[in-house]
Amino acid sequence: MKKVGELIGLPSSQTGFETRGSVQGWKQTFLEDHLKTLAEQGEWDFFKTTLALLLYGLVLFPFTLGVVDQAAMDVFFFYETQGTNPVMAILADTLMSMEVCHKNNKGLLRCCNHLLYVCRIEIPEKTAQQWKNDFARYQGQHFPWVCPWYDHRDTIFSCGDFPNVPLMGSRGCIAYTPVIALRQLKWTQFVPDKELLGGVCFQYGTNNEQHERVRKAWEHIHKKGERELGRARAYASAEYLEWRNERRGDAIPVPMEVQHEDPSRALTDMTAQMEIMRAQMRLIEEREDRAMTEIESLRNQCKKKDELIERQRNECADANTRLAKRPRNVKEVENLSAEVKKLQDKDQVIEQLQEDLQQAQAEVQMIEQLQEELRQAQAEAESHKTLARDYSIELMKTKKNERLLEFKSRS
Repeated sequence: MKKVGELIGLPSSQTGFETRGSVQGWKQTFLEDHLKTLAEQGEWDFFKTTLALLLYGLVLFPFTLGVVDQAAMDVFFFYETQGTNPVMAILADTLMSMEVCHKNNKGLLRCCNHLLYVCRIEIPEKTAQQWKNDFARYQGQHFPWVCPWYDHRDTIFSCGDFPNVPLMGSRGCIAYTPVIALRQLKWTQFVPDKELLGGVCFQYGTNNEQHERVRKAWEHIHKKGERELGRARAYASAEYLEWRNERRGDAIPVPMEVQHEDPSRALTDMTAQMEIMRAQMRLIEEREDRAMTEIESLRNQCKKKDELIERQRNECADANTRLAKRPRNVKEVENLSAEVKKLQDKDQVIEQLQEDLQQAQAEVQMIEQLQEELRQAQAEAESHKTLARDYSIELMKTKKNERLLEFKSRS
């Protein structure tokens, strides 16, 4: 608090601390009085900094009513001194507060409630039954899935060895899983893998080892874009809609459009899946190109090592033949001893070369396995193309029949 006090021009003799349980901070009234003093003295730089601290403690990171606590001060201090962006901390605190309320089935949201205002604007007051009836009539096209101001770009999907994104807030860490919000990010929403759901969630001071692991994970972020996910389109596959309905149970009425099969939806699903597969195939083809280059290099290395092994073996055979002869003088014995030592060194070299050769052969097998996976992916893509053509033909027939029926009804 002393360092924060220096930022806002607060004399060291003044405190104004408020302690409520384990929470300690400055009272709102104390900081407001300090603002009035700064205005009277014309200290406008300190005035602006103090006003910003109040906004951090009461709006962005609220926790205890009427108190700017230590957690909010920490985020404020790092922003003022290091330029650390507070957006991740705001999002983390919001998700953690929702998680606590969800687990306890009650509670007060202690987070930046203004962040949720975009979800509440222009919503009329209705009874629970009226809301239920309205949602039963609504279909997917009634809801915009992407914010109009969202700037589409490559997105962080994971950090370090975590399968998702561990967000660091002012009071703890919680995992954010972008793969369940692909449609909001303008991608095709598909069924997420089970291992991607869930993740870390802990308060600071309860798991210091995990906290350090999260901090280091942010040194290695992993992004995805069109290369991995195909062309951007805010759309959900039929498999995802079925998975979501099973996941939410009977608490929410199922929209009518998911209760029957629509050929046009099936065709759109197939198109979206094919775009994702094309992106995956591009990556596999790039890996195959690199693998072919590596295979050729390994084969050349293996060939050179085979030739070297053969030369070493011939030299060993010649030396063994000379050793079989009885030496005639001391000088010849010394020469033979030196040759024996050279042979022992060469045997070690041969063993090392054989180990290198085995490792190279294992790498070649791994690359050949990747090539086989590429061939399987290409075969699957061809199968999807055939299904897509069939769906397209069926859709054209359906539309043609509808036009004929319409024409007959008019005549």
